[in-house]
Amino acid sequence: MPRTLLVITVLGALTGCHSAPPSARYIPPEQRPVPNAARIHELISALSALDGAFSDPNIYYTLVTDFRPIAELASADTAAIRPLVACLRDLHRAHVRYVGKRVAVGMVCAYVLVETKYVQRHLQYSCFPSDWKGVVSPTLDDKELLAAWAAWQDWLGDHSLAQSSSSESPNDRCT
Repeated sequence: MPRTLLVITVLGALTGCHSAPPSARYIPPEQRPVPNAARIHELISALSALDGAFSDPNIYYTLVTDFRPIAELASADTAAIRPLVACLRDLHRAHVRYVGKRVAVGMVCAYVLVETKYVQRHLQYSCFPSDWKGVVSPTLDDKELLAAWAAWQDWLGDHSLAQSSSSESPNDRCT
């Protein structure tokens, strides 16, 4: 019995007396600093080692993983678009799985692209053509990723990467 009491006391002391370090505290997305180019590159490079799996309920899918690097990349918004688009061509296998098989790193980058405000806004306002191949659902087909990369190349050649803004006019939604 004293042993059990000692363990409970030690666990209580370890978990109850210290607050989380400042780096571990939650910071709302709108207050997070935007990662610089070097950090964006570092985060994209780390996506290949990210462990997780795509779930595929009938219509909506999600990636079940440690979301912190994805959230940090997505918070970079337009600063991360071009590096993420370049990553679509990375066909090396990531640790992330879909239907039990490892997806390409480019598939993880495709997922992060959809998490950016820029892409979210363009999807919300139907700015992308209805047959546009730039948004990819989970796939093991590398050709779909290469088609997405080509679609993004065309898109970026014709459109600016205007910074997302909450005070935008309706005409600015699809720039």
